[in-house]
Amino acid sequence: MVAHNETVTTSIVRLLADPEAYNRKKVHVMGYYASGRNQSGIFLTKEAAETGNVQLAIWVSFPDPAFSIGSEEVERGFVEVTGIFRSDRHGHVGMWPAEIDSVESLHRVSTRGQAIIMTYIAPVAMLLLIGATIFIFEGKRRMRNVLSDSASRPRMAASR
Repeated sequence: MVAHNETVTTSIVRLLADPEAYNRKKVHVMGYYASGRNQSGIFLTKEAAETGNVQLAIWVSFPDPAFSIGSEEVERGFVEVTGIFRSDRHGHVGMWPAEIDSVESLHRVSTRGQAIIMTYIAPVAMLLLIGATIFIFEGKRRMRNVLSDSASRPRMAASR
């Protein structure tokens, strides 16, 4: 996470993994943007957008319908977006994990390298994040079991 002029440059993975840490902060993220009927979201991957998996996405809310998002109209594609992240808002009909509102900019990603990163590296990062989360929770569960087992065993008096 890098901050420039109070804007936090981060990833969709981090926003989805720890939404409260970014709530009401100005963020800059890259992802696959898809807009259409009842949809305006930045997705972790192109595949997530194509399948409509909003759990891997963040709703993008523009200030008003006349908002210009740059010289080119973007309906689908890899983009960079800057706006205020809201973990307490959930986009269209409340179905999205979070929302970016007060969007200041939304521009196509300019290089093929950035698109490759979003296509191949971001999904791997998400899998690693999920795996680490499972590992941590499983470790905590096992530790609780060990502690409860040791607490329930009768203690033997020390012999001299």
